[in-house]
Amino acid sequence: MNGSAEMSGQAWVDRSGEQPRLMVTADAADGQGWHLEAILTPVGLQRGAGGVGLVYVLEGQFTLSGPGGAVATGEATGLMDRGGVGQVRLADGGGTVRLDGNFSIGDDGALQLDLAGAFPAGAAEQSPLEAESAPAGTNHTFWFLSRAAGLSAFALLTINVCLGLMVSSRSLDAFLARWRAYDLHQFSALLALGFLGLHIFALLGDHYFNFRLSELLVPLALPYRPAWTALGVVAFYLMIGIVASFYVRRLIGYRTWRLIHYLTFGVYLLALAHGLFSGTDSGRLWAAMLYVGSATAVATLTTWRILSRSARRRPARARAADL
Repeated sequence: MNGSAEMSGQAWVDRSGEQPRLMVTADAADGQGWHLEAILTPVGLQRGAGGVGLVYVLEGQFTLSGPGGAVATGEATGLMDRGGVGQVRLADGGGTVRLDGNFSIGDDGALQLDLAGAFPAGAAEQSPLEAESAPAGTNHTFWFLSRAAGLSAFALLTINVCLGLMVSSRSLDAFLARWRAYDLHQFSALLALGFLGLHIFALLGDHYFNFRLSELLVPLALPYRPAWTALGVVAFYLMIGIVASFYVRRLIGYRTWRLIHYLTFGVYLLALAHGLFSGTDSGRLWAAMLYVGSATAVATLTTWRILSRSARRRPARARAADL
């Protein structure tokens, strides 16, 4: 199936093995449904076009999946200069898939890739025999599960923060009993923590990139955008402490519990930065709308809380002055 696709994603260098590897993940930017994962190893240097400069020679493997169950695995070869600009060729063993493309990798690891050529055929275009003989080992269920869980965790964290702000500013008192709002606030925190855990540990099931448990739980241990992924790990640990504080509130006292609870703002900011700068979907319009909408809601409710508390304190100060 001939065609072309504009893809965007992330690329990072994995230095955990004996030899550094370029790890790539990308999705079609136009909604065609193509998803690419590749591991490329520099195997040498050669002169660039026109004999100017040196470029890396890359070799590795790729998996390309798409609409209708289309999937292909094979060899990836290419060239890349020191600025992150290069060309790549993807070809399966049977010769039915052959794609050529140009790519560029930004300083932050953002990848832009244009592919053109013979794409793998979807299930509707395959014979039953071809569908049954599709390459094995291309199941990305855990990768997609992790991405979905991460976005769900962020949405639930947004709800949790907004509920907390509305409870403290008494914005919900006319619509909902305070104890019910508090229960919703506590439950949303527990649910957000559960999805956050799923976001992390689901990656252990993805055997394409083979993330190790230590890489997922130790800040800065993951080779992919270590600083931004470390923020997500720290947010996970802080969220555990916040959720635990709900259940030991009577033991630690209200004042201590309240101080711990303020960490929720820190968790939210860490999660927002983590999603924006290391999320696979952060470059998509709907994801940008999620992050912008969430930040706007939290900022608006925070401002409202500050103003409402100031308004309540003014009459109290006036009465104290009259005395």
